[in-house]
Amino acid sequence: MTLAGEAAVSVCRITDNGLRHFCATCGTHVYTLDGRWPEIVGVPAGIVEGMAPLPAPKGHYFVDHRADWYTASDDLPRFGGPSGFEPVAS
Repeated sequence: MTLAGEAAVSVCRITDNGLRHFCATCGTHVYTLDGRWPEIVGVPAGIVEGMAPLPAPKGHYFVDHRADWYTASDDLPRFGGPSGFEPVAS
């Protein structure tokens, strides 16, 4: 992938491990880096232009950190705990 407009991207430390990169003009979340997984770049699917249809979700991650008002309404596996990837009861 190529990031267009990189000069307009600002960075905010969101946790001890996490850096959120966002548009300095409009605030749109562009990508996130986590020091625990340096090989992974978290990119919101909605900002990718020309991308083929996304694959269907395979699970819900970081459920222990979800907003109080959010409830997953399907039977996909749920993961949480400190890493966000540990299996949890549905």
